[in-house]
Amino acid sequence: MIGRHTKDVQDLAIVPVYSPKDTLSIRLCVSGWLNTKDDVVNPWKIFDKSQDTFALQWEVDALLQLSDALVTLLKDKAIGYVQKEIIKRTILASLFASLSPLAYLQIGKIIGG
Repeated sequence: MIGRHTKDVQDLAIVPVYSPKDTLSIRLCVSGWLNTKDDVVNPWKIFDKSQDTFALQWEVDALLQLSDALVTLLKDKAIGYVQKEIIKRTILASLFASLSPLAYLQIGKIIGG
């Protein structure tokens, strides 16, 4: 039954954070945001070694690509926001305000065809 739900998952493993001690208590940790492959295990090293601590490793390459894409998106949006604020708060604001009718005419030509 589990096989039918995990057939598309290419990378799935349970990795020990510290060497296992065969205790009765275990801790299973799941990472989501990864910057490096070591982030599967590294955030969970804050726990003491008294319990067996394991990390779920799943689709590491996909999670790395996702975090890279999100960081790129956030950087682009932040840079765009900063640029707009600089334009609003400097002498460039009056320049862009004076050029806006030209932009409307160009947009009108594009829409009108």
